[in-house]
Amino acid sequence: MARDRYLQALRGLAIAAVVLIHCLPQCPATVALRLLLNFSVALFLFLSGFLTDEDKIRGVLQRRVRKVAVRMRFGVSFTSSCFRIIHWHLGLSRS
Repeated sequence: MARDRYLQALRGLAIAAVVLIHCLPQCPATVALRLLLNFSVALFLFLSGFLTDEDKIRGVLQRRVRKVAVRMRFGVSFTSSCFRIIHWHLGLSRS
């Protein structure tokens, strides 16, 4: 339980640092501060992945792969058909 709170506190610190990076004005004085805050991006991404439930990720990935596969199949079929029609129309098809 204490470990989870520690990791969540680190995650909160990383989120705050990322927000601060985006709120800093663009001037030479903030360059050094930004270099010190850049650790937070990698830490935030690492902790977000580390704290995510494995089963939840599997379910989300399976749903997204199914959606992408259907769209990709349609896209490839549509593009292939368009190319065949264009080639036939231009007289480039194999006889």
